[in-house]
Amino acid sequence: MKSLSIRAALVLLATSAAMASASAQFTDAGGRVRVALVKQPFVPNGTSTGPTTMADGGIQQALAGLGATVSVSEIKLTPEEEPEYGGWKRLGFALGHLGRVVAANARNGYFNVGLLGTCPSMPGMVAGLQRSGPTNALLKIGLLWLDAHPDFNTPETTRSGSLGGMPVAVATGRCLSGMRQDAGLDPPLKDEHVVMGGVRLTDPLEQDLLNKSKIQQLTVDDLRTISPAVTRQLERLSQLTGKIYVHIDMDVLDPSEVMAHQNKVPNGPTSQQLAKLFEMIFSRYPKASAIGFATIPAKDEGGLGLAAVNRMILGAVRGLQARPASGSIAPAAATATAASPMASQVQIKPQPGGLVLPPSRYARPDMLVETNWLAAHLTDRTVRVVDLRPTGYATSHIPGAVHLDNAAIRNAKSPPTYLPTIAEFEALMNKLGISNRTRIVAYDDRGGIYAARLWWILNYFGHTNVALLNGGWTKWTKESRPTTAEATRMAPSLFTAKANPRWLATADDVVAAIDKPGVKIVDARTPNEIEGRDLRGIKRGGAIPSSIPIYWEDALDPELKTFKSADDLRRLYAERGVPSEADVIVYCQVGMRASHDIFVMHLLGYNKLRNYYGAWEEWGNREDLPIKK
Repeated sequence: MKSLSIRAALVLLATSAAMASASAQFTDAGGRVRVALVKQPFVPNGTSTGPTTMADGGIQQALAGLGATVSVSEIKLTPEEEPEYGGWKRLGFALGHLGRVVAANARNGYFNVGLLGTCPSMPGMVAGLQRSGPTNALLKIGLLWLDAHPDFNTPETTRSGSLGGMPVAVATGRCLSGMRQDAGLDPPLKDEHVVMGGVRLTDPLEQDLLNKSKIQQLTVDDLRTISPAVTRQLERLSQLTGKIYVHIDMDVLDPSEVMAHQNKVPNGPTSQQLAKLFEMIFSRYPKASAIGFATIPAKDEGGLGLAAVNRMILGAVRGLQARPASGSIAPAAATATAASPMASQVQIKPQPGGLVLPPSRYARPDMLVETNWLAAHLTDRTVRVVDLRPTGYATSHIPGAVHLDNAAIRNAKSPPTYLPTIAEFEALMNKLGISNRTRIVAYDDRGGIYAARLWWILNYFGHTNVALLNGGWTKWTKESRPTTAEATRMAPSLFTAKANPRWLATADDVVAAIDKPGVKIVDARTPNEIEGRDLRGIKRGGAIPSSIPIYWEDALDPELKTFKSADDLRRLYAERGVPSEADVIVYCQVGMRASHDIFVMHLLGYNKLRNYYGAWEEWGNREDLPIKK
């Protein structure tokens, strides 16, 4: 017993000494925190302006306002490296320089903040910390990876072929060993030293790799609430490693803060929540030694992304300033470990991502949600599920879903727009319990033909936070997901609409677009309608001159009614002569099938899309409008 007590006392003494050293690690003699902003602009296909935008976006002044000493550096290639190799090799060289700068900064007592052009910069940050110890001995590094994507693909598993989806696989030694060694990261990270947080989107084969790994996971809710799981994992990393690096891909955030990010994913944490998390981490865990951000969108509407970066950096630095001069890790983490010594060893296996991306990723994947994602969010009060099936709601529907009659969102007696008024649409949304903050998930039983029209009209009235359930009722029931016959009763909400005319075309707009260069008119109807054999109660059959037939169901898997892969869909529109840069007007009979084509093209990244909502119902009944012969 006496020897155990002596051993425990020695461990406590060593821990306290290490803590005291760590608390002074990033402060000068006057107690000022030293912060090194390191710009790494190299990306796989060139360079990015993101790091400079972040460095010059007010953070230096904000840090000075906290009393910090700030240095700024930028990674550059040598004259010999500059002309010799392609983008990936040049990036590897840049990461080698990044590692050396990070190591030097750390040895000089500076807290490294990586302002990174791309997530594959992470191995350079980790390599620098690996070599930042007081001797030549390499340190073991822990990684807290905060990203909507695990970035755990290899060249054999990736669907997109993007290096941006591989950095954690690279850092853990699963692929591209040459790039890792160029970065100076050798040996690679151990799986046990990696914790991922906020992941909600994975490729299928990537998921298989994760399931076989020893990497552990924290959920979005863990990050939002700083749950005990967070402190357990950080305590575990503190026990296993010499330093901890925290990496943030900006797409981990809720899309409202990174609207232009090409890979944003719904339902992420906010920058305010992460700033509080970082303040806790860098105050409580002295081995937390650096942080990195990749990167703000090129088009940062309202400066929201830049503000988010600044907020999170300031949270981390406030944490450094709050580090105690000596002592032990805060009681909450220590108590949790003592009460359950095995708790930190429990492996949290990742679940399949809510949005599984097809080849060459959709440009706007947040427009679709998968059935497993919705099943996990049925009780989420910020999500409203809308059932648009013409029949069947009273018998069986997705729990919590409200029903909307399609007839309520088109007024056949209201030319030239055929839309409900703003007041009518606001009243309709309020009745369904939908506010301007609601995440809407729409579904039907016909591959999205009805749901897409709700998506389109919501975008027209200024509400973009809406998605379709991929596969809809067909896939939901095929998978034996829960259903109910109980009608959902919602308290009225407050929804404010603002018309966005860029989504709408009138008959006059269509006339002006006929044979106009750069403008494509798409017909989403059947061949029988286009050839005049199926009139459907319309006076005249035929098609609008210069229109291109693209039947709406061509975008769907015929069995599950899920959307085809991004590659297949891009090929569909390209082969029909509708390029992504075109100004596109789509029509059908009453605006439903046209909305579906518009949804698919927007999913692929098309930006100039209009629905001729008067449709063939107006065109075919007006003798003054031309018809293709």
